[in-house]
Amino acid sequence: MRSTASLFGTVARSCKVLKKEATSGTLLKSATNHHYFAQNYHQQLVLRNEKQVQPSSSSQTESQNPSVRVAKDLDYFLNKHRFERRYLSQQQQEHLGEMLSASSAEASPDQKATFEVGTKTPSESEVVIKLPFSTDSKLRDIYTNAFNGMRIGRLLEDLDAIAGEVAYKHSDGFDKRRPLTIVTAAIDRIELQKPIIPFFDLEIVGKVTFTGTSSMEIRIEVHSIKKDIPLNDSQLYKNTFTTGIANEQKELVMVAYFVMVALDKATNKSTKIHAVVPQNEDDKFLFEMGKENQARRKAMSESSLMKKPPSDEERLLIHDMFLQKMKQPHISNDYESTGPTIHYLSLDGGEPQACMPMSMTKQNNIMIMHPTNRNIHGKIFGGFLLREAYEIGFITAYMYTKHKPVFLALNENSFLKPVEVGSVVEFTSQIVYAGDKSLEIRVEVWVLDPPSGKKLQCNIFHFAFTCPIVHKVVPDTYAEAMLYLEGKRIHKKGKTMAELLNSKLAASYA
Repeated sequence: MRSTASLFGTVARSCKVLKKEATSGTLLKSATNHHYFAQNYHQQLVLRNEKQVQPSSSSQTESQNPSVRVAKDLDYFLNKHRFERRYLSQQQQEHLGEMLSASSAEASPDQKATFEVGTKTPSESEVVIKLPFSTDSKLRDIYTNAFNGMRIGRLLEDLDAIAGEVAYKHSDGFDKRRPLTIVTAAIDRIELQKPIIPFFDLEIVGKVTFTGTSSMEIRIEVHSIKKDIPLNDSQLYKNTFTTGIANEQKELVMVAYFVMVALDKATNKSTKIHAVVPQNEDDKFLFEMGKENQARRKAMSESSLMKKPPSDEERLLIHDMFLQKMKQPHISNDYESTGPTIHYLSLDGGEPQACMPMSMTKQNNIMIMHPTNRNIHGKIFGGFLLREAYEIGFITAYMYTKHKPVFLALNENSFLKPVEVGSVVEFTSQIVYAGDKSLEIRVEVWVLDPPSGKKLQCNIFHFAFTCPIVHKVVPDTYAEAMLYLEGKRIHKKGKTMAELLNSKLAASYA
């Protein structure tokens, strides 16, 4: 009995120490789609990053730069106020209570009239976040998945938060003369350039590269920082910054593009923002590319299968599938007794291959939205929805192929409606297209109303994964056929973008 009591006493004292360390640590207060890159520009960027050498002693310089913050001393144990992990800037935190309070006083018309919309450079909106995985084992654990790789969903959540801060910084969204609400209109693309190793530090850099009247295109780069001296086991699990390392090398591992829109907080209508003015040749190139991307997004919206019928080639493809399935012997759809329905179809004119109905790949998850996942406007944080959507997409690919999938890209996304705190939300995931070794997965986010049974669609995500494919997927209904054709279009576009971006994973789009 005495030994047991002693053990519990030791555990209790340890817990108190951990709690004290966690609460005394400084919470992370750092501010928190597919684009046609010219290959020469991207190659220059990669070469510049590979040649860039920075001494580890630069941490002192970084601490003097208000745009660069290092993620450390998180509240690991209590996980208190998780929305503060969204890299909120000091300015955001000062106004957080004011913006969440319904009784906060609005600026007078005279004060609003004094706000002038002008111009800003990309560097004025730049935000840099450091994630020192090589030296902070607790931080690394938060971003490590069950397979000892990078937890991509959490990283995607952070990218959305950083895009929000960049947008607020560029638009002066917290200026009391004209407070704004910044919303994520779309994620144009998130492209994985190379696999991310969670034992190397990450640097995330975001800035505005193109602006419309009320919209901002934000480019975010994720760099893996490799040190010139390999870390041994003792250094990997050391929770202090490593000293004595002379140089480090940056490598571009992920590129993301977000489209953010500014709304007037009083009227909830779009409002004019500062125009971005390029500073150098790289900025000018990205600005011109932003114009093309804006036109491309508009053209894609107009050619959507929700507005126009499939092309002749697409109609023939669906009709051929239908005829081939009609020739198949009747197979029961009772999965419990006979297993999944398998058709043997020739999708490309070659030898018939095993194909599974799209409906057999569905997965779903229902959650209730708690206040801990709200953003500064009291709505559910879009990055949280993105993380949950990614993880159910990952599970869908894993369940279907029986192999661990590897993330390639978020090929397309649309935020249709905000999600309120307290909502019952359903995530539905389905494979809509399968190649020889890559998948396109569509994840839909629905808000459910339990009393009435009604549901409202709020978000749509398209994720691409690579993994060994067991079967192709084929539609059984006209609605599924439209999802199949859309998934095939998006997947083909993703492959083209990966090649233009010189991604090391481009060959996986097969």
